Amino acid sequence: MFRTILCPIDFSAHSRQALRYAALLASRSRGRLIVLYVEDPLLMNAAVAANYQAKELIASTRKELVRVVRRTIAPYGINTERLTLEVGVGTPHAKIRSTAEKFG
Repeated sequence: MFRTILCPIDFSAHSRQALRYAALLASRSRGRLIVLYVEDPLLMNAAVAANYQAKELIASTRKELVRVVRRTIAPYGINTERLTLEVGVGTPHAKIRSTAEKFG
């Protein structure tokens, strides 16, 4: 049914519900699940101005993304071979489009 499902999240309760639904669809169709979080460029610039390193902020976000995704999709039995986690910086609509194009 679905070969690839792209699920952008923002760590809100609504996006976690969307992630559960995407995981259910991916599990039933044995498809690939791609979870995307987009970091706001203004927040990234503010963090860099406050002496945080951009790489550290992205690494921290990725760590939180892994934690949230693992806990949320655990009941659906999606293995790591069918799961991709992406963290990007930019405007959400542009990163969603580019990620969709990247993964077909």
